[in-house]
Amino acid sequence: RWLEAFPVCLTQHLRGERDVGALNMLTPEERKLVDSSDSMPIAVTIALTELLNGLKAETNDQSAKHLLWWQFEAMLFELMDTIGEAEAIAGTPVPTAYSKHTSRLLSLWTICMPFVLISCLPPPLVPVVTALVSWMLLATEEIGHLIEEPFGLHNDRPNILPLQRYCDVIAADLANIVTTAPDFAAYAAGLRATQEDAKQTPIELNRGLVEGLPGATASPFAKTT
Repeated sequence: RWLEAFPVCLTQHLRGERDVGALNMLTPEERKLVDSSDSMPIAVTIALTELLNGLKAETNDQSAKHLLWWQFEAMLFELMDTIGEAEAIAGTPVPTAYSKHTSRLLSLWTICMPFVLISCLPPPLVPVVTALVSWMLLATEEIGHLIEEPFGLHNDRPNILPLQRYCDVIAADLANIVTTAPDFAAYAAGLRATQEDAKQTPIELNRGLVEGLPGATASPFAKTT
């Protein structure tokens, strides 16, 4: 549940939103814990850390569970690094002076363009060409402003990246893992049992062949009481 909640919390955090009701995969008590934190994705990582600490407390330093805890802890550090990297992208837009300079330059260029085109194009085509070129340049500038904020901001700017689709894919993958993991575990257990039987079968077969030969002595495999 907490892993499914992480991408939803991170999406809201990067877009400046806060809707705890969207975390329908968590219990009401867990949603209150997330809501009490200033950063929802960090609250989710803290909850995951506490759950893993319970696994560490049950084992010693040499057990397999302790090694598993160590690997999970490293993965949680990667999630925390992801939060910091995403915040750096969202909080470091293109400098305002650069954006203003680009807008002024394009405006001046499009205003002066008809005076240049009038000398090389028929007068009826000058407005059409001016409008077309101006639209292309100004649209490119607007796209550049949108790329400055790939995660979007509230409902003022649309998100360039399909963040909701990413969340849905992660949720579907986690649900698939939870659904299919028991089947694969049962398959692996059956496969191990088959391999164990296959290891014992040649020994039993050789024992029977040796003991069944005419004049054969007692088999070294025979049990003595």
